[in-house]
Amino acid sequence: PYTEVDIIDVFDRLSADIVTTCLYSFKLNPWADTSANQFVVNATHTFTPSRLRLLLYTLLPKYMLTALGVKHPVRDSANEYFISMTRHIIAERKRNTSNNYNDFIDLAINAENNNIESDSQDTGDHNISATNGSNGVKKGIKRGDSYMSEDEALANSSNGVKKGIKRGDSYMSEDEALANSWVFINSGCKVIATTLVFIAYELALHPNHQQRLYEEVKGCVGTGDKEIDFESISQMPFLEAVINESQRLHTISIRMRRMAVTDYELGDTGITIRKGDTVDIPIYAIHHYEQYYRNPNVFDPYRFMPHNRDKLYYRNPNVFDPYRFMPHNRDKLVPNTYIPFSLGNRQCIAMRFVLLELRLTLINLILEYRFVTTVHTDRPLRLLPSSFQHSPQRLLLGLEKRVEANIERTANASDINYKEI
Repeated sequence: PYTEVDIIDVFDRLSADIVTTCLYSFKLNPWADTSANQFVVNATHTFTPSRLRLLLYTLLPKYMLTALGVKHPVRDSANEYFISMTRHIIAERKRNTSNNYNDFIDLAINAENNNIESDSQDTGDHNISATNGSNGVKKGIKRGDSYMSEDEALANSSNGVKKGIKRGDSYMSEDEALANSWVFINSGCKVIATTLVFIAYELALHPNHQQRLYEEVKGCVGTGDKEIDFESISQMPFLEAVINESQRLHTISIRMRRMAVTDYELGDTGITIRKGDTVDIPIYAIHHYEQYYRNPNVFDPYRFMPHNRDKLYYRNPNVFDPYRFMPHNRDKLVPNTYIPFSLGNRQCIAMRFVLLELRLTLINLILEYRFVTTVHTDRPLRLLPSSFQHSPQRLLLGLEKRVEANIERTANASDINYKEI
């Protein structure tokens, strides 16, 4: 027996609670009626911009948008709500320094105050050392004569260390903290929720992949009483492959726009991108191009499994296939053809956070429940008519409580022994 649920609503509530806890250290009580919750109402506005604003923002040049007062596809009231709330929280934290929240706001305040201390001399190497500050930062990466916390390194590893992390005379300003908080809310909540929705859908359609994932997770964390640490997560290649394949097949950001900072010649095409030109990169189209992913519309996690790398080009890009992304397959991926979080200096700052939350959520869910289709499950999915994001319009799935055979964990997580209880 299973319970039919609106899986979009479930994951929307869950992801909002996760992000607000990590960002602000407060709980939303997401399972209660949220219709009067101003945070949820304004967050919904950021995820679903008005079609008129989106159309204007897509079609009109910047000077016309400025004249019309359209700064962003998201309505101004929602932006102002989050900026005002974050500014108020930062001010309160600065006034009351006795509490340690160990969240993003605390990290931003400590960076603003240049409060990350080094307790060793520069050796010229990038060494890992421990720091013991009241801000909860446990590790630091030594760079020159200053330290960048491990959390900051994860958040900024793709962007380079710029203004915002203590490095010499640099620090994170309040405006930068406000901007990055908004990014976490805008990107973190919906990206986590929508990705989980697509993964649950594909696992329900592919019980063989779901069982393989369950066996891998169960083999690593046992009966659930073991703490799920980063080392355990890193031993789950199929979990990573499932997430990667879902983000490839169901690319949430359909395209990304970038401005050239210098002239660039496109090989021998005779085309030169001039400094200041805007370039639209079709992420969804790249992820579904058969030259890179054969059968691109098929869910196939095995595309990314180690033992299938030499076969990667021959897999259907229209099929969900997690094995594309397994470790032994990754060297067959064409560089820069898998870009769910963009690339380079403008790569999504919330990428590591999103991936970690996806893994932890799936681990906990897959141990307790099985995703199944019901008579009301749409096949194929009905998607929202939007050029802004690739999102399902609705999705009803069944959640079935697991009553499984006891799995004895072995030294090799992929080698599973079953014992009936």
